[in-house]
Amino acid sequence: MTLSRGYALLGAGLAAAGLALAMGGVALAPAVDRAVLGEDLRVMVRSPTPYLRQSVGHASPAPLLLPGELRWRVEETRDVEAGVELLGWRASYAHRWEREVWLPALGPLEPAGDSNCGYTLSFRPEVLDTSSSPWLERELTRRGQRGIDAANQKLARMQRENFVEWTSFRFPKVASATLRTKASPGRLDTHVELGFGRGWTLSFDAALSLDADGGRLRVRSLTAPSVRASPGLEAAIVERVHADHGPLCLLGRLPSLLGRPDACASIVGSTLQSEGERAILGALEALDAALSVTDFASPVPGRRDRFAVRVPSAPTVDAGGVTLPFCLAAHLAPPLRDPVVEGYPVVASVASPAPATRAPGGSGPRITVSLTPAAVNQLLYVAWQSGALGALGRSSVVLDALPREARDLAFTVTGLDPRLAPYLSSFTRDGATVSALSVKLGDWGAREVVGHARLALELGASGPARAKATLTPRLIGVDCEARRGSDWELTPCLSDLLPAVRQRVIGRRMVGELDLEQALGLATAGLGLRPSLRGLELELSPAGLSLGAELRLHAP
Repeated sequence: MTLSRGYALLGAGLAAAGLALAMGGVALAPAVDRAVLGEDLRVMVRSPTPYLRQSVGHASPAPLLLPGELRWRVEETRDVEAGVELLGWRASYAHRWEREVWLPALGPLEPAGDSNCGYTLSFRPEVLDTSSSPWLERELTRRGQRGIDAANQKLARMQRENFVEWTSFRFPKVASATLRTKASPGRLDTHVELGFGRGWTLSFDAALSLDADGGRLRVRSLTAPSVRASPGLEAAIVERVHADHGPLCLLGRLPSLLGRPDACASIVGSTLQSEGERAILGALEALDAALSVTDFASPVPGRRDRFAVRVPSAPTVDAGGVTLPFCLAAHLAPPLRDPVVEGYPVVASVASPAPATRAPGGSGPRITVSLTPAAVNQLLYVAWQSGALGALGRSSVVLDALPREARDLAFTVTGLDPRLAPYLSSFTRDGATVSALSVKLGDWGAREVVGHARLALELGASGPARAKATLTPRLIGVDCEARRGSDWELTPCLSDLLPAVRQRVIGRRMVGELDLEQALGLATAGLGLRPSLRGLELELSPAGLSLGAELRLHAP
């Protein structure tokens, strides 16, 4: 099942009234007195939105509008989950009909523009090897060529200024680049090699450290690079020097007369150590750039959002690899799904700013990303506010994934359009709670059919790059909403079917799959990367969400 089908799975719970028809049929109750059921239960919400935003002073809902003889039969419900309360009113008739309306009430919100430091990235040193990242090999080759070009320009300038002391030798074009990395306490030992063809190579070894500098991750050299050339390249340099400065080389070989080492050997050594070092250090820029991302654009086409990345402290480096905490701030540009909702619900998290994550064990280019509950909800909020979730819910792939019976109701099913951001709460070792509230399912005349659901979520891996999500509904509600001047009117609709639906759906486990490689590819397309995942591991815990896999980066 694709990512879109996984999203449709959530919609199956929200469209439960329609799905009940597919689960064996629900016989409608006989006609009843319209004086009782026609306009029996109604709530007027005095706010610009069909939900309450408590912290910005939205008024409470007006008293229930219903005949006096029914007031005593209305049951009030408060389903309280961290971040959002769901207020409900229900009227029952002969234990068969249930008419109800629901009103979400948002509590305190975390602004998405604030820096959320609930992210931790851990990776083995093999992630930085070019054998694991064709993209990094491309970048090293490109930046290494930039360093070689600079070295050749300096050689030409020196030739013009003082041709006696130098040679007309020029480094050829870089054909390949290799980076190998090994981690040890506090340092990364690296070997970089540039290939020129003909078997010629220029290489160096250096010990690097990773430091936080002004919120940016920087790569610093702990040791001076020791530059070496392959025998073929060194012989080519000597041959060029002899051709340019034959007499000087002959004299340089007479130490008894000049009292100094071979002049040609000195020139070759200087060439390799100074200009070769300058060229190789250009390759280090690629590693620095790959690790020190400070901001990036939205992966959603047509969006002008920007995301700022900040490194709050230096990473931990040990024999197992690198563990790096980082913070993310989302600067969203209009249009927004709902500007009134400026952030995501505050959900209790662990005491530490990020899950305590160690570098992945084993071997290979394994990487682990850990998110606190707040970080998970920040990403869900961004996906909702940017319109990405709504576009997916209204797409043909989601509509086609819904059962036919859910699309052949008395109203027009237009998809799953969340009018509030879904969020996760109640993180435990057994899973979390998903709250998907105020999700528009379609239109019924002048009213909008809206679903509300709380579902238990379990996560696990079902393949090398596929996540299995198990959703178990524990609350399902449907009502209709319509604009009435400056207020909103909430009225029952489809709730006649809900008693049978709840009996069949509540507690029933629904399983879907998400293709994380596909989702990650969409998120990184704007960065010029094509990722591939293998060996996926997923874990939900009180600390949040942890996702680990073998990661390889390719150029698109």
